[in-house]
Amino acid sequence: MADLRNCKKCGKMFTYVTGMPICRACKKEEEEEFKSIKEYLYENPGATLNQIASDLDVSVKRIKMYLREGRLEIIGNDEGNIVLECEKCGKSIKTGRYCELCERDIKKGLLGVSKDMKNSIENLKNREKAVGMRYMYKDEKK
Repeated sequence: MADLRNCKKCGKMFTYVTGMPICRACKKEEEEEFKSIKEYLYENPGATLNQIASDLDVSVKRIKMYLREGRLEIIGNDEGNIVLECEKCGKSIKTGRYCELCERDIKKGLLGVSKDMKNSIENLKNREKAVGMRYMYKDEKK
């Protein structure tokens, strides 16, 4: 369901459906920015976060956002990096929000919740079948 919101970047009103709460113009601007980063990395493989930010005049925060979204990945330095950490356990990661172990745990938890919800819905349906109703007349004698 769509609703009216203010864009988090420019403040203009727009019809929000899903995703980031930004207007189409700002979304397009972000996509152009990401495209320039992507092209830069094709021409400069292995460039550092600071090189990209400096050469393209893009904020480090924005580049980290693309890393968190899984659209960019840190390469090399398998011992760990100081740029990106798992949001659950703090372990160094190369892309996304969680390390493999935490992501697996989260998925298991969601599957468990999904099964519990399915069972609860089935139980409710079974109880509804067992319960009947009748219309009560106020003047009706027992």
